[in-house]
Amino acid sequence: AKNHLLPAPDKKKYSKEHLLLLIYIYYYKSILSIGDIQSLLEPLTQRYFHKDGEMNMQSIYEEVFSLEKEQVEKMQKEYGHAMNGFLTPLYETASRIFPEAEAEDQEFLRIFSFICLLSFDVYVKKQVIEKLIDELPKKS
Repeated sequence: AKNHLLPAPDKKKYSKEHLLLLIYIYYYKSILSIGDIQSLLEPLTQRYFHKDGEMNMQSIYEEVFSLEKEQVEKMQKEYGHAMNGFLTPLYETASRIFPEAEAEDQEFLRIFSFICLLSFDVYVKKQVIEKLIDELPKKS
């Protein structure tokens, strides 16, 4: 509230739209700065908060988060659950490095490498997100 990410409550009561904004903030807070979150959510709030019609906070939330299930399924197919023995291409890549390591070290190094590969993916996507936010039209 003090960073103006949430509009003021109406008569000390928060609406469903406030909760939707809190969900967005929850998702973004672990990867974006408060300033970037504000830059991203402010236009959304200005245009669609307490608006009726087809395009409102509820409809935007439902549309955007309908993609979440699809994205999770895609990632499960891509990465699988390497810890249960389902070897995916990314996990196989991680498994091929450190062939000279001692046998007792190879499992740790395999998992460490897999985590690094996943982290690189997250890092690059975070950089793209930050660049897109920087390119959002600025408030005059």
